[in-house]
Amino acid sequence: MLDGIRAARAFAPAAVDPAAPIGMWGYSGGAQATAIAAQAHSTYAPELPLTGVALGGIVADLEATMSGFSGGIAGGGTVVGLVGLNRSYPDADVARYLNESGRAMLAASRTDCLLDAALAYPLLDAAALEAWPGSITNNPELSEVVRRASPLFRPGAPGVPVLVYHAVADETGSPHQLGSGSRRRTSTRCSR
Repeated sequence: MLDGIRAARAFAPAAVDPAAPIGMWGYSGGAQATAIAAQAHSTYAPELPLTGVALGGIVADLEATMSGFSGGIAGGGTVVGLVGLNRSYPDADVARYLNESGRAMLAASRTDCLLDAALAYPLLDAAALEAWPGSITNNPELSEVVRRASPLFRPGAPGVPVLVYHAVADETGSPHQLGSGSRRRTSTRCSR
């Protein structure tokens, strides 16, 4: 995100005033990217005049969120999470942790949104995707990759005001899935 903001500011036809304040906003997966960018701002792009951040429905702890989806009405959310990890961290080779059925779901869901996957795989239990018992649900190697994608476990704290909210009509994130991770992330960042 920060490189995208740099590019937009450098694009002469856009005529962005160099002193223009910058705000970042994201919801769900977008909030995840926004949080990571806000945490990296002071060390990666301190020249950008960031003034505020809004994080809606943030997935602060991806592992807890995927675990919360597993076996629930939106069980397919686990598949979408694995697709995102596979795309973001190709060296992790997420597919190696999946059985044949899991690899097929991973391939079939490459362009899915959460709702698509939830409808395709309701009540899906992550264990049903595992290449061996615990390959997804109890695997320190995969857990490390998931933590790299989770703002809660990344270094840095935003140096600007942050609004954390959750849409009233967004029922995909239970307090366990989103709320507790958001509260832990917020309290961790506010104490820094």
